[in-house]
Amino acid sequence: MNSQISPQYCGSATCAEIEALLTSACHDLGKRPGQPVMVSVDGKLCSCPCPSGALGAGVLAAPDNALIPIALACSQPVLAVDRTGGSQTVSLDFVRQRRADRHDNMICLRYRASGLDVTQVLPMDALLMQYDGGMVAASRVALTDELVDVNGNSVPVLGAVWGAYEGVYFDIATDLSPQGPDLSGRFLVRDGIVVGDFALQIHRVVSGGFGTPPKTRALVGSDDWDRINGADGQGVSAVAPMDLPNGTFFPAAFATTDIPVNAVAARGTRHARVGGSVATIEDQSSLHRVEHLIAHVFRGWYPAVNFILDWYSHDEDVYLWRDDAECNVLITGGLARNDEAAVPALVHALIEDRSSC
Repeated sequence: MNSQISPQYCGSATCAEIEALLTSACHDLGKRPGQPVMVSVDGKLCSCPCPSGALGAGVLAAPDNALIPIALACSQPVLAVDRTGGSQTVSLDFVRQRRADRHDNMICLRYRASGLDVTQVLPMDALLMQYDGGMVAASRVALTDELVDVNGNSVPVLGAVWGAYEGVYFDIATDLSPQGPDLSGRFLVRDGIVVGDFALQIHRVVSGGFGTPPKTRALVGSDDWDRINGADGQGVSAVAPMDLPNGTFFPAAFATTDIPVNAVAARGTRHARVGGSVATIEDQSSLHRVEHLIAHVFRGWYPAVNFILDWYSHDEDVYLWRDDAECNVLITGGLARNDEAAVPALVHALIEDRSSC
C-alpha cells in the first residue's frame, strides 16, 4: 500500500519540453530545484520537478536514463542495483518526507559521479554500496572508499562531514518488509550513487553472505577519522554552513551551542572523557531517548526552563545559565551518549540547587 499519494508525474519527456516555463514558474513560487510544481498539459494537471532536477537535488535513477525527483517517485518505476552490477526495475511503495525541520546525526557526503562533483546528505545509518560489492554505513565512510554508480563505475569520495540538516529529506523504500537474503531490490540509485533503502536502516539485518558493515572503522566526526583521513569530519575548518538545493547543512562545529563563561556546571567543572567520547555518535536511539526525556519529562517538571540538547558537543555535563528573563539548561551530547542514565539526576540537582530557575 502506498504511504503517500503523489501527484501524477508528467513524465521526463514532457517536463523537458516545458523546462523554460518550469524555471520561470518555480522562481515565482520560490520553489527549490527538484520540488514538484503542478502544470497543465493537454487540459490535464500533472507534476514536473523544478529545474534542475539533477544529481544532488534529490533524484532517483529510472529506466531509459531518466531522473525522477524523489518527491514524485512514489509508485514510479526506478532502478535497483545488485552487488554484481546487475539492475532491475522496481516500484517505490514507501516515500515519506520527514516532518521535522531539523535532522540531526546526518552526513554530508561529497563525491564525483558522472563527471560532476555532487553533494548529498544522508542519515548516518544509510548503507552505501562499494565498488568491490561490499557495504559501508555513511557514518563510517572514508576518503579512500570507492562507491558505485548505476553503471557499475567507481565513484571516488571527496569529503564527509557530520552535522545537522535543515531542509527537505525523504525516507524511501521499495517496501518496508524485512529484506530477502540477497537484498534484491533494496539498493537504489540516489543522486548518482547506489544507496540502501529505508528498510535496510530500520531492520538492521544483513544476511546472505553480505555480512554486517564493519564497526571497526572510524566514525565521521571523531578524532580518529580526522587523523586517518587527514580531513575535518566535524567541519571546524568550514567557513559557513553549506547551502544545498533542498536545504542547509550545518557541520557539527556550527551546530554546537556556545556555553557562557558564567554558566554553572552540574559536575562542577567542564568534563570530557579522553578518548572514545564519540563511540556512539551514530546511535539514533540514544539521541531520540534524550529528546523524549526533554519533551515529555523535563519540560513537565520545569515548564519555565528552556532545555537545549547539544548533541554535537563531546563534553559530558549539564550547564545552567540565565540570559535576560530566561533560564537555560543545556545537556551535552557527550553526556547523553556515554552516561545517559546520569542525565535526569544531574538535571534535577542542578535546577533544584539554583532557586533562580
